[in-house]
Amino acid sequence: MCVVAVLALAAAASAVAAEPEDSARELADRHAPVMMLKAQENLCDTKGEQYAPTMVDVVLDNPQVFLRQLGTNNPVLMNGAKASDLFGLGEGFYLDFPGMR
Repeated sequence: MCVVAVLALAAAASAVAAEPEDSARELADRHAPVMMLKAQENLCDTKGEQYAPTMVDVVLDNPQVFLRQLGTNNPVLMNGAKASDLFGLGEGFYLDFPGMR
């Protein structure tokens, strides 16, 4: 009887140990972004994707990109923000890219 109980506990422990990883994977799969780019048919076609994907290095630590906070006149908090500057900011902040006005 003791051996059966130990084996049952070991099986339950291994199932519980695998559960968080499976749950995390399911959660990631459920909330993964869906992305689609539509090619432009003509130059300056506004129905297709106007911007090509790029590396994050183009934006981060770039002195021409401003970190702004929503509010009166959307004040500039800093330029050339790094990933560490953005971490944990929450809502109400955005990056202002050159030429986006």
